[in-house]
Amino acid sequence: MSSLEEGVTAIELATSGFYLFSLTYWFIETLLIKRERIIESKLDFLFLYFMIIVFIINPIIAISNDVLYFDWLREYLRLYLILFYFPLKAVIKDESTLKKFVVVFILSSIVLSVLQVVNYYLYFITNTVYAYQIITSGKGNQTYILSGSIISFLFVFYSEKLWIRILALIIAMGNLIGLISTFSRTFWVMYIVSVILIFFYLNFKNKFRFIVYLFFITIGIYLTLNFVFQDKFKFVKMALTKRFVSTGDAKRDVSVRSRYVEWDNILRITSRNSIGGMGLNYKHQFQNILERASIKYPFIHNGYLYYYSKLGLPLAIVYYFIFFGFIFMNISNLLTAKTKFMKFTTFGNFLALGVIIFTNFTSTQIHSKDCISFLSISYGITCIIYQINRKETINLHNASV
Repeated sequence: MSSLEEGVTAIELATSGFYLFSLTYWFIETLLIKRERIIESKLDFLFLYFMIIVFIINPIIAISNDVLYFDWLREYLRLYLILFYFPLKAVIKDESTLKKFVVVFILSSIVLSVLQVVNYYLYFITNTVYAYQIITSGKGNQTYILSGSIISFLFVFYSEKLWIRILALIIAMGNLIGLISTFSRTFWVMYIVSVILIFFYLNFKNKFRFIVYLFFITIGIYLTLNFVFQDKFKFVKMALTKRFVSTGDAKRDVSVRSRYVEWDNILRITSRNSIGGMGLNYKHQFQNILERASIKYPFIHNGYLYYYSKLGLPLAIVYYFIFFGFIFMNISNLLTAKTKFMKFTTFGNFLALGVIIFTNFTSTQIHSKDCISFLSISYGITCIIYQINRKETINLHNASV
């Protein structure tokens, strides 16, 4: 089950409360007390404008569609957390500090991967009764884990120190094990695509290292899974193989066909108010093929339809204009980056955002808890690298005059 569909635990509630208070306090202090400027680009302005418009108009629409205000506010505050990229880019101003932050991000991703594998293992040994349960129990934090795996794998080629390469390789392998345990086929495919793109991005010398490192990662994953699951490993291996092979047979996949039914229903209902949408946390009702029952929930297995349905077409277009704007800013950063670290970090960030483009077709990844967290970090890194590149370009220009 996606993180968007899960309930809210006491720890999550306390953590969310802390982050929401911290972010709001930063905005109040920066704007009202220090009176500092926070808007540095058109995307910054557009995002703040978007959040204000949604806050004013969308709750009225949601309440008119029988959504409780508290339920609406919970969904809005999740979106609000992306604005953490504002204090992030305000604090980090140089490459040295950015390196430390990226290391923290990579380490946090491996922690999530370990928790993901442990949770799946505990579920596997205590709750699995039927074969299908092996592949339907472990989804969570896919975006964050995959992003950490991509960036840590790139770090293997960035550093000249052997111990850092080994550590980055172990983290990349651990994150990949975490991603495997989610049984999310779309993310598996996108990871493979990302790895192929990394191969073509590397120079000839690193291409040879790439093959060697990939061999060790594959062996390491096989031995680790064998050690963890022991006599049950053959069942996990069969489930993984069957799950991956079924990726290319979408027509016979019941879960894929259920998506089509869901999307058709969403489009039909939203057509009643395509301009304003139905409001955040509006619960759609449709026939679920998998459960053979009529179900009603706010989650939609398509991020593009999600914002169209909840916010209406105009605001959905604005939101995705911002999202793709940051992707194009990464491309600009890649062309202007001066150091190896900046280039590799930008490329990893670009790949991670690219993954969201495609995974967003089969789930509401872009509004899931882990993706919201990653987007705040990704947007922050994008802006930080943009400002550092711009500053270095100006300095070089002034030095040449």
